[in-house]
Amino acid sequence: MAYFPMFIDIKDKTCVVIGGGNVAKRKAETLISFGARVKVVAAEIKCSFEGCEVIQKEFDESDIENAFIVIAATNDRYVNKEVGRLCRSRGIFVNIADSAKESSFIFGASVKRDNLVISVNSGENNPKRSKRLKEEISEFMDKNVIRIGTRKSRLAKIQTEIAVGLIKAVDKNIICDIAEFSTEGDENQTKGLDEFGGKGAFTGSLERALLEDKIDIAVHSGKDLPVVLGEGLEIIATPKREKANDVIVTLKGRILDENSVLGTSSERRSRQIKCKAKGIRGNVETRLKKIESGEYDGVVLAYAGLKRLGLMENEKYDFKIQATDKFIPAPCQGIIAVEGRKNSRFNELLRKINDKDTFYSFLAERGVVTRLGMGCHFPVGVYSEINADTLILKGAYFGEKTEKVTVIERKENAEKAAALMADKLKASARGET
Repeated sequence: MAYFPMFIDIKDKTCVVIGGGNVAKRKAETLISFGARVKVVAAEIKCSFEGCEVIQKEFDESDIENAFIVIAATNDRYVNKEVGRLCRSRGIFVNIADSAKESSFIFGASVKRDNLVISVNSGENNPKRSKRLKEEISEFMDKNVIRIGTRKSRLAKIQTEIAVGLIKAVDKNIICDIAEFSTEGDENQTKGLDEFGGKGAFTGSLERALLEDKIDIAVHSGKDLPVVLGEGLEIIATPKREKANDVIVTLKGRILDENSVLGTSSERRSRQIKCKAKGIRGNVETRLKKIESGEYDGVVLAYAGLKRLGLMENEKYDFKIQATDKFIPAPCQGIIAVEGRKNSRFNELLRKINDKDTFYSFLAERGVVTRLGMGCHFPVGVYSEINADTLILKGAYFGEKTEKVTVIERKENAEKAAALMADKLKASARGET
């Protein structure tokens, strides 16, 4: 007999297991792994049932009251049959461990990796076949399923799909299981970023998921990374960089003057524009709507985000792209950073999607961030260009007196360039030439 496959949500639902032996324990553990509240009822408890409500007593009809599903797994055939009869009379899904024919559903041989579940069933005839297939699927998933964490914003998901496309181009057998996370920065749209952690506000929940082995990699915007990554984590790859320019966006035909109000929460941007600056939060689309409502005359956004969202062709707006030598971008702006655990089994694969020149730029620009201990609200701009083997690192501290500085090194010496730039910017912040 072939059974119809059906997946149901049992999270926080009451599931009752009748029986206290090894079979009952396995069934209870499976239910708990899917978030069920499990009650175990048995006259004799022979095993340790962790995470369950355990009641040692003879079964009676009241034990299945308000149950979502029931498992009959005693060593008494009569009790199992009676549990099945009572459940069917009440319309409760029931599984009878020693009789698939009398069950309203059966347990498949399931492989679960977080939200990804694959279940196998061969009917009553060949349970060993199901077990063998489960083991083969489990081995395949361990080798080929990569769990990817991303923020829920449209831009974050697009950037994640870019990474997924590159991974699949390297190995078409890889299955990318994407999990979406809400971050502190996403949930709190009223505070300025510097009020609750600045850099790290958009990465904290993803790093926790990495450290707790809930995901294998996280895909970030490079400029959102915290000053210090979580212990045991590293940036494994940086795909080819999009343009790092900032863009002043206005409604079509709008002419700006010194009294115009531009939306930005970045000190770096505020000190480079020739208009008035007013704080703003929200995703790219939300900020553009605030131009349309008249709350702002324009906003300052990253070219990379606008491009990836397909907004640069929107004829409602004018896009004034700022040259990077005159309007210095934030460190790592336009870079997608793939973060994972050190020594992960996927690191060799992921390094194949790494763009070497982008990674040199990332090392140089992020090296300045880590040496200065700066967050995204810090008034510093850093940007690098690579010409053949040469890395040209440009930076500025935007204080009372702004001095733009340049460091030139071989690209292999990106971290040395970062150290030199950090020293120059510290001197500039102190008012030294």
